[in-house]
Amino acid sequence: MASPSSSTDNNNEINKCRLQFYKEISSYKNNSSNNPLFSTERYDQTIESIVNAKLKTPGGRNTQEMHFLKTYDVIDFGGKLKLTKKDGEFSDAHVLIGHRGIVNTLKELKKRFVNITEKQVTLFISGCEECKRKRSMPKNSSKLVIKPVISNDFNARGQIDLVDMQSCPDGPFKFIMNYQDHFTKFCILRLLKTKTAAEVAYQLLDIFTILGAPVILQSDNGREFITKVILELVEMWSGIKIVHGRARHPQSQGSVERCNQDIKQLIGTWIRENQSKKWSHGLRFVQFQKNSCHHRVLQHSPYSVLFGHEPKVGLASMPLPASIYNNLITEEELERELQLPKTDQNTQDQEEKIEQTH
Repeated sequence: MASPSSSTDNNNEINKCRLQFYKEISSYKNNSSNNPLFSTERYDQTIESIVNAKLKTPGGRNTQEMHFLKTYDVIDFGGKLKLTKKDGEFSDAHVLIGHRGIVNTLKELKKRFVNITEKQVTLFISGCEECKRKRSMPKNSSKLVIKPVISNDFNARGQIDLVDMQSCPDGPFKFIMNYQDHFTKFCILRLLKTKTAAEVAYQLLDIFTILGAPVILQSDNGREFITKVILELVEMWSGIKIVHGRARHPQSQGSVERCNQDIKQLIGTWIRENQSKKWSHGLRFVQFQKNSCHHRVLQHSPYSVLFGHEPKVGLASMPLPASIYNNLITEEELERELQLPKTDQNTQDQEEKIEQTH
């Protein structure tokens, strides 16, 4: 568990980054040719409306108050109330995708907001301490051009990579299995105590009974290893039939190392942000980040290629600011915020009966 002092230091760093971002974004907006200035009277009235709206229940707010709460916030700055746009959403979106750069942050923000520009995102990321840390790390740059292995369908080819975590084990866990569908780039990460074929096969069985099994299974750990894995799978599931892939070009090892390094960097970011050494607890979030991020080759996220739409995280994926959805408890409160027609009870009862018959 993190100490109170480390939590305070982390919050101070976030606030410092946020204030610097506000300063730079204000300068950017003031120099913009289409900057809509508030009159002093309108400015004060908007602050008063937001302060009063925050004191009301969600159902007691009028349309204008709901609009103000979704668009602006009021902060105490040196004893004076200041009006700000909801730029705090930048931080939420950026952390959600694991600090994956300008393109991914911009795409995440555009899922919920309009009028977000690349310049705004660039300014925000330039002040992000975690991104500065990542930029300072040495990069593996290979100029070798390797002919890629082409797959034309989901589950045509699967790839297994083992990430060595023996230098920083988490209890009994010393390895991470990275299983990736070659066509969609969708990956699933699993904790391993050893890198034996039996343990790898056991984890793969769980994946294959959910998503189905690939026709070809390959690994840079060698054909002998993958043959043992397939034999272990057949022992547990007699109906399965998989062939092992041909050995990839030796130069492709650099690609595997970059992928493994990417996973380690995301885990490192999760550890620092959550102030925890239990990286096993963060592995599922790293998996979500990798599958949610825009892929340069696919031009989509692996998740959207596989499922046909971007991943959702409940209300946080809806066009509502955190200050609104954090206070919602019931479906009725959500309907009022979104001004949705109330679900007819008879219709709901009929839907439940239909579900029960299937």
